[in-house]
Amino acid sequence: MIEDVIRLLREVSRAEIMPRFKHLAAGDVRSKSGPLDPVTVADEAAERALDAGLRALFPGDDVLGEEAVSADASLLGRLARPGRVWIIDPIDGTANFAAELPLFGVMAALVEEDRILAGFIHDPVSDDTAVATLGSGAWMVAPDGARRRLRVAAPVPVAQMTGSMSWR
Repeated sequence: MIEDVIRLLREVSRAEIMPRFKHLAAGDVRSKSGPLDPVTVADEAAERALDAGLRALFPGDDVLGEEAVSADASLLGRLARPGRVWIIDPIDGTANFAAELPLFGVMAALVEEDRILAGFIHDPVSDDTAVATLGSGAWMVAPDGARRRLRVAAPVPVAQMTGSMSWR
């Protein structure tokens, strides 16, 4: 299953995302909810391809994509139904993608009844994929299939965690 999903993420990235990277026309980018929430033709094409690919690989599973939910928020109700659901973000970092910055990824998560079973983050530029599965930890999969275990550098209690965010 893991190899099939990685293969799909790579195929969609190669067919729908990378040919459009640094080649978007003015009409290929528009705003969804506001100027800081862009969507591109690459997001939409990649979501359609991921949706079709996941449904073909896992016929009994449902698929929810960011762009579909953005167009129809009622689709989120599918998460309350029994069964497995793939949640996809065809291009996480669309603003970077549209600005021609190579800092974006393709994300997919498999959930069932409020449990995250697996998560995938594919980097279309480097062709690496980070994978995590419930009970098995996380690892990085290189384009040649080599795997490297991922670890938390220095775990700290939640109360001691820090972070940053953009104020844009």
